[in-house]
Amino acid sequence: MSSESTREAPIDTRPVLLLEAFVLAIPPVLGVGIVGILQQTALPILGPALALFAAWGYATVSICVPVCLYLDARRIRGTTADWRPRPLVYVAVGLLWAPFVGVYYLARRHRHVGTRPVGAHWWPIVAAAPIAALAGFGVAIVGGILGIPGIVPAALGLTAAIGGGAFPVAIYRDAAHVRTHSDRWTPNPGVYLGAAFATLWVPIAQIPLAAYYLTRRQRTVGVP
Repeated sequence: MSSESTREAPIDTRPVLLLEAFVLAIPPVLGVGIVGILQQTALPILGPALALFAAWGYATVSICVPVCLYLDARRIRGTTADWRPRPLVYVAVGLLWAPFVGVYYLARRHRHVGTRPVGAHWWPIVAAAPIAALAGFGVAIVGGILGIPGIVPAALGLTAAIGGGAFPVAIYRDAAHVRTHSDRWTPNPGVYLGAAFATLWVPIAQIPLAAYYLTRRQRTVGVP
């Protein structure tokens, strides 16, 4: 695919904007849920409330993502794009596992339809989030060794909130910025979002992912 087709602005439709919003809400929602679970002992009322909010949020996302997939896929099929997504197939699979299907769909959409330009202010979060999450994990280890009451769940909750909630959103948005402003490197935001989702299960993996991404970014865009 030529650089011009890669940088071509996508169809400006509300369904894909909502789809992005719901998919990007998944990491923060999961982060809130983890904080709630870890804080149930220290915060008997707030902890369960956060866990309940996260469960409600995830259920909402699981319903809304397939709807957005259906609406956006139908609109793409009505254009001249070289991609013909099947709306009902995406809905059926999306109802089973909305996060995975939403990320996969966005990756294919960025590849075949194009990417909307976004601001350039996301890369500092890509750099800071893994470091902050690692620091929180370190504090949890020290607190556990020293036996400081409440420090372990608080630190792990901070790690989940920062590393899980901020990092996937930041790397997705920044990759979209680079893709629309560079001819030398056009990262697929959906691919990096999927990689960031995978690091939610192994948070320390965010560090090499962020290092690789920022190194390539520096070589092509010049910042950082």
